[in-house]
Amino acid sequence: MATAPHNPVSTTADIGPTRTWLRNDPAAEYLGLKGQTLRRYRMDGKGPAFHRVGGGKGRILYSLDDLDRWIESHRVDPTA
Repeated sequence: MATAPHNPVSTTADIGPTRTWLRNDPAAEYLGLKGQTLRRYRMDGKGPAFHRVGGGKGRILYSLDDLDRWIESHRVDPTA
């Protein structure tokens, strides 16, 4: 699996583990994509789950868990 890019946004809740949130370009880097490609996937409804924080267009954040799930959902078994 890819390593997390630099400068993630981390949050810690009193009741849970630390979660790592990435903005568009670091999330794209984690997935091996260009930032514009991930934006297009999001607009076309093809990309990983994301969170929109704030009003209007808001800030787009991706959790590493969601990125990993999206990668796994595209797994191809060549022997199937």
